[in-house]
Amino acid sequence: MPEYCTSIINLRYKDGSVGTASNPEMFNRQSFEKLKRDSLRRGSLFVDHTFPPDRNSLGEVPTMQQWQQQQVKWQRPADVKRLMGLESEASFLVDGASRLDFGQGLIANCWFLAAIGSLTLHKELLVQVVPHNQSFEDYAGIFHFRFWTFGRWVDVVIDDFLPTFQNQLLSVKSKSVNEFWVPLLEKAYAKLCGSYADMHAGNPSEAFKDFCGGVFMNYELKNKHDYDHDDELWGCLSRASDCKSMIGCGTFAAGGVATNTLSKTGLVDWHAYSVTGVTEVTHRGSTVRLVRLLNPWGRQEWSGKWSDKSELWNEVSFEDRENLVKQDDGEFWMQLEDYCHNFNYIAICCENPNFMDGDLTCQWKCMSYNGRWIAGKSAGGGPWESTFHMNPQFRINVSSVNGENMDNNNLLLSLMQKTVQNRNNASKNTMGFSIYKLPESTNAGKVDPRHLRNNLVRQSYFTTDREVMELIKVEPGEYVVIPHHQYSNCSGDFLLTVYTKAASEDLGITQLQRLLNETLLDGKTNGFDLTTCRSLVAFSNPRGTSGKIDFPLFAKLWEECIGYKELFHQCDADRSGALSLSETVNAAHSIGIAVGSHTIRMLSFRYSGFNNQVPLEGFVALMLQLDSNNSRDVYEFEYYENDIDDSMGSSANQVIFTSNYNIAKVIVVGDVAVGKTCLISRFCKAAFDKNYRATIGVDFEMERFEVLGVPFSLQIWDTAGQERFKCIASTYYRGAQAIIVVFDLSSVDSLAHARQWLEEAMKENDPSSVLLFLVGTKKDISSADQLEDMEQEAVKLSEELKAEYWAVSSKSGDGINNFFFRMVSLTFEANVLAQLEKSGGRQASDIIKLTRESTEGKHKSTNGKDTCC
Repeated sequence: MPEYCTSIINLRYKDGSVGTASNPEMFNRQSFEKLKRDSLRRGSLFVDHTFPPDRNSLGEVPTMQQWQQQQVKWQRPADVKRLMGLESEASFLVDGASRLDFGQGLIANCWFLAAIGSLTLHKELLVQVVPHNQSFEDYAGIFHFRFWTFGRWVDVVIDDFLPTFQNQLLSVKSKSVNEFWVPLLEKAYAKLCGSYADMHAGNPSEAFKDFCGGVFMNYELKNKHDYDHDDELWGCLSRASDCKSMIGCGTFAAGGVATNTLSKTGLVDWHAYSVTGVTEVTHRGSTVRLVRLLNPWGRQEWSGKWSDKSELWNEVSFEDRENLVKQDDGEFWMQLEDYCHNFNYIAICCENPNFMDGDLTCQWKCMSYNGRWIAGKSAGGGPWESTFHMNPQFRINVSSVNGENMDNNNLLLSLMQKTVQNRNNASKNTMGFSIYKLPESTNAGKVDPRHLRNNLVRQSYFTTDREVMELIKVEPGEYVVIPHHQYSNCSGDFLLTVYTKAASEDLGITQLQRLLNETLLDGKTNGFDLTTCRSLVAFSNPRGTSGKIDFPLFAKLWEECIGYKELFHQCDADRSGALSLSETVNAAHSIGIAVGSHTIRMLSFRYSGFNNQVPLEGFVALMLQLDSNNSRDVYEFEYYENDIDDSMGSSANQVIFTSNYNIAKVIVVGDVAVGKTCLISRFCKAAFDKNYRATIGVDFEMERFEVLGVPFSLQIWDTAGQERFKCIASTYYRGAQAIIVVFDLSSVDSLAHARQWLEEAMKENDPSSVLLFLVGTKKDISSADQLEDMEQEAVKLSEELKAEYWAVSSKSGDGINNFFFRMVSLTFEANVLAQLEKSGGRQASDIIKLTRESTEGKHKSTNGKDTCC
């Protein structure tokens, strides 16, 4: 069962706070955006003085002699290619990331490269760690990557100086000589560790943890096999593979000597590998369990049974042979029994714990605690020490879950000791934790564990590793967890993370928003807003009226979200982090959504920004909306450039005023002569009048639409810009569903006055119920430099006002329809959709029909325009 069948209710931090996946903390207080912007402005390439291209950043590499280290030179990618005699330009990513993209260099960090190999199998994790909107275009010599470190996500900035030795990259090498994402990722991780030398030797589980912040387990394969636990191991491997876990493993050190030597079997001793797949094949009537592995060296493969050249492949079905036997260098299959015999351990890491015991029907609650052991005060040592009671204590409650199998584990504890020095030079103490069951009615506050000796539930094993983790089964009740060192008076910081099983509850809109923003997005978008999440619930549960989604439906929704996220990144050809309208159309058609291109383009306005680019969260919502309607076979879209026929117009007129929420009031404000009237006229009448006529008081136009068969109208109020008419116009501000603040892109003053106009309009309206738009007009008469400067200021103002910014030209019509269709979608959803759903009506966007028939007002001004004053 796939990973979407588990959710983690994360209580560690508030959504969007610094340190979350969507808002990582700046490592070393370096802002990627600011540093890149400054470098481009100065016209110089970035140099990272916190991790400079020198001997300190390289460190003392154990696999290199001193004379070799002295000959290391730091080169940028373009220089590296010239040293190799290559003339093609450097690229960040070529044809997507693959586990077969790279091979190991002189740094003995196969454990890290094995982790990267596993990371590439999970695109949703990869784009979190490796922001894909990076390239060598707009080049400033600066890149950034994200890692989870001790409870918080950090954004690590680097320059692109890479260590070379004898005209070759010293560290990891991409098989595509143009591609540099892997060596740059390695450099960012080296910076996190302290130096390249600090990446020498390790376990893939350590990098796995830093790639996702999830839970991991290490298993000794020989023990599992010797005690006839193959079925248990295979079940765990299968679940981990289905849950999209990262899996790595390591071979034994031959003769106890920690060196990489090639064995007779083709395996490398004391070496880390990636597990890239598991499967079963039928061979001579029996089922054979196979494990697929990848050597990060990019060469040297297993030569025994079921290897690439094994004759056994001739005795399985043609389909299995074609699907499984590949000649990709460094990747191979092994039978489970051979795997357990030749490998020492296996490390599995996943964003949730359910791969461990197979209980895929529950939710987990997660809480993290930061603590400190202080010598002489709170560093009491192990349970045998007289000072044990001085250790920090954490009381937790484990509740019963209805219908839970009591044989399943329900409590997971992780204790990490923090290191503040270089990874390999940091002093690590022997640590563990103890868990005690508290009797009922135990007083609040700290307890004396000497009185609880008979209530010990679990004593973890002691380790000097970075993390110790235990998954256990406990009865419902209250417990106290005591993290401690083996010996007293050992100072240090720690992170304790507690996972407890919880009943599967319905998710509300806010909970769904939090889960999506924390786990689905990769940090470069604004996130799912409540309106979008409300739509997702509606698409997933069209008959629901509670505004919540139950766990089975959430599981299905999550699967679809993950699939659409992967599709989004496949279709984002320029790695901009957003799709153009044409890319959006191609994406929908690629998965068989039988909807016309025009329909998709029009609906995209609902989910796109002012530049007609659809971000990830908008794309997911759009695809769910399209697919929902497509599966019900009720989707159609009609757009009329001309007036509709009399019968349709008559029908619309008969019902258009049947309910107040079928009309959205839109007010247009701004300085005199900024083009408010021309903006409205271009959309409502498809006309542009070169002759300027000032609005006297207030005019309005009525534009009709049909959505879901429900008539819907925009009442667009054109207010006077002259100071003497403000008292008249302001009386019509009240009750607006949308406010359009218009300014002239060629006039700095009109932009400066936009804030004042908005403040005036908001005096008569509730800020929580009004959609705001900042629209710059006369785009066609502004020079390129002037337009760029004005738009920079306009974007800043729009972000401050929480308004959408658009740039249009009423004369040419550029951007006019796009803007108004966007506003139509948003106002309909905000003012009609909620009412339809409450009444059990149809869902939004089944049908949108725009009529080109403007309703005249009851009063005529002298210039023939609709007016109320």
